[in-house]
Amino acid sequence: MDKKRKRRLYEQRPEVRARESKRKRESHLQKKYGLSINDYDYYYHMQNGRCAICSKESKLYVDHNHKTGKIRELLCHSCNILIGHAKEDMFILQEAINYIIRHNTIST
Repeated sequence: MDKKRKRRLYEQRPEVRARESKRKRESHLQKKYGLSINDYDYYYHMQNGRCAICSKESKLYVDHNHKTGKIRELLCHSCNILIGHAKEDMFILQEAINYIIRHNTIST
């Protein structure tokens, strides 16, 4: 068996894949947000594993201010995308709330 095949088989082992996934996650948190895995875990536990906006138990993502880089809290994918698509603009978010209120009439 050649070296490349041995390497591929080794990398497919579940324990190797899990270790590599953890290493990549730690590297991503450190490079992008300056967070250690312990920092992330602290946020996660302080929020009881729930999104800071909708309180859904889900995979949580680091939310940060794109201008200052300051970390806010952890959000689920949907809430993180919501903030991003609104460009972190409170006026846009308030207008979206107003829009929903205007069109959320309950007919009886």
